[in-house]
Amino acid sequence: MAVRTEGGDRMVRMRDDLDIRVDEPATGLVIVRVAGEIDILGAPLLRQCVDDRLPGACAFVLDLSGVTFFGAAGISVLVEASAAAERLRVNWALACPPAVLRPLQVTDLARRLPVCSEFPEAVRVATAASPVLS
Repeated sequence: MAVRTEGGDRMVRMRDDLDIRVDEPATGLVIVRVAGEIDILGAPLLRQCVDDRLPGACAFVLDLSGVTFFGAAGISVLVEASAAAERLRVNWALACPPAVLRPLQVTDLARRLPVCSEFPEAVRVATAASPVLS
């Protein structure tokens, strides 16, 4: 796993087909941007990133806008992230492209998870309940 810094973002390039960038643009706000494929090989890497960054956050945005493939293993990561966010009392939201939204709709998770169609909306949803970030 290679980690390098690019202008305030931490870019974690873990595989040729998966990039994960972590940004903290404001105190308490963590943004994880994912591009590429979340399959059985990529999901554990995303899970580890979420597990590392969710504790201590006031608001958490998982930006999946760059995801081109989203398998069942990715669904498991989102269910676990939701449970962890609830347990830790962290407000969070997902920015989902069609490649992610469709599996969430088919499994009815789109109604249970904080799904947003655009990144700015996800930031608003995640930060709305936080007096520190609003």
